[in-house]
This record gives sequence, structure tokens and C-alpha cells, in this order.
Amino acid sequence: MVSVSRRLGAGAVSRGGSAGVTGGCMGAGGRPGPSPATAEARRGALSAAEWVPAPDQEFTDLDKALCLLAGRGARNVSVAGGLGRRVDHSLSNISLLLKYRGRLSITFHTSIEDVFLLDGRWSFEARRGRRISVLPLFGQARVTLSGLQYPLEDEPLEMGKRESISNAALGGPASIVVSKAPVLVCVGRAARDAPVFAPVARA
Repeated sequence: MVSVSRRLGAGAVSRGGSAGVTGGCMGAGGRPGPSPATAEARRGALSAAEWVPAPDQEFTDLDKALCLLAGRGARNVSVAGGLGRRVDHSLSNISLLLKYRGRLSITFHTSIEDVFLLDGRWSFEARRGRRISVLPLFGQARVTLSGLQYPLEDEPLEMGKRESISNAALGGPASIVVSKAPVLVCVGRAARDAPVFAPVARA
């Protein structure tokens, strides 16, 4: 089951007022869901939620939730609790950024950073010292970085050869421009920092 709620929970929520999707009664990482009795108890606890059957175990829980959001017209999605703990789950969830590329603009939020796929340009204001990493997980990319301690000018990045790890904002305007292949952007978030989001997807 997929639970659809207007409250942000552990799972995905559409930014901009659309209904969100929480893990609800779906088994984590593609495991079978809970017993009918447990599912019924959770339904009672989440009486404001809409429950959508999603029994296909060929897809992970997050994939089902994102598919539901995309089908309902969402464009910009935040995911809480989608990274960490198991590496295989984290990598599988990151791969969904590529799967939904062009359909959803997805940002993962952990307790210490915000993570998203970038294909094009992203400009932002960052306090001095805020950590920013750029990982070419999806193939060789050409990257330009400005407003950061270690700038780049249309230089190639490729896993196993060269990445941009733990760069730091100089304070003020900064930008990342990507071509040839998308990259994974990881922006550190201290207690004083507001979260950041992937560039807004347009319909």
C-alpha cells in the first residue's frame, strides 16, 4: 500500500501544495508489507491518508511513491529518510533520480545534507564555508563551478578519475553548470542553514 497524505512524513512529498506520499504500509526496500492486521492499525493511525494498493514487488517503495506523484502531476518532490543506513537501498534510491529525470525534480534530505541530480545550471546563495560536492555518478560530465573555493571552468569530472568533493562556498552567489552528463550534488546543511532544493521542474 502507498499512503498519500498532506503531511510531510518519512517518504516523498510534492513541493508546492500537492499531496505527499509517505511510506505508510509499504514494506521498506521491496520487502513484503505488514500483515493485514498491522496494515489496518496503521490505517487507523493515519486516518487522514489515502491508501493506494501497490503490491508489485518488482519496484521499491520509493519508486512506487514517485510514480504515483508523477502520475498525479507533481513536478518537484522532497524525500526525507531516503538515504543512509543500507548502502544498497541508498544507491537504489539515488538511481531513481536518473529514472525520473525530466519528469520529477527530486531532492533527498538527510539530517546533514541535501542531495539532488543536476543537469544544466543551478545558482544559489550560500554562506561562507558551506560544503558542496559534485559527483559524476552517471558518466563523464563537464562542470563549471563559480563562487566556490575550488572553481572549475568546463572541466571533465568522471568517477574513478576526478570528482569534486568537499568544496566550499566563498559566501554569496555561487553556481554549478553541467553538460554532457548529469551529476549528483550534495550540499551540507548545518543547524543554521536552510535546506536547498533541486532546480524547479517546469511542466
